[in-house]
Amino acid sequence: SRERASAAREAEEIVAEERAEFEAWRDSLDTVPTIKALRSKAEAIRAAETARALARLGVEGKEAGVAGSRLARVVEDLGRGIVNKLLHGPTTSLRCQGPAGALQSLANAEALERMFQLDAEAGEDGGAGKKAPKKTPREAPREAPARREPALV
Repeated sequence: SRERASAAREAEEIVAEERAEFEAWRDSLDTVPTIKALRSKAEAIRAAETARALARLGVEGKEAGVAGSRLARVVEDLGRGIVNKLLHGPTTSLRCQGPAGALQSLANAEALERMFQLDAEAGEDGGAGKKAPKKTPREAPREAPARREPALV
């Protein structure tokens, strides 16, 4: 019976850990619209600047030839690489780092939305980039239910 009680405590600990991990993952979903909006804005800027650079280099359309298409690929890859490296840190900071990080992740998302004016632009594109309404942050981890000693059979 001590063995059963010990096994029950171990099982409760495992369930509590898994629950905390699940709640952290669920809470991190609140930042997905911000990540998408940030990436979308960065991609639009990258595409426009790439097109402008290729036009200045005279590498446009099908008449550019093989060398031109190779140069265009290099410029495209360069732009994508820069965007990915610049956005890695901000998007990583939006992902929940456990239950205690949920509120910080939401605060980081709001800061990025202000800095990159992501909310303002959602309305400018006819709603295509419109984000879902903000969810209220879930409070820090809930207390696990009080442990009950298993009944002896």
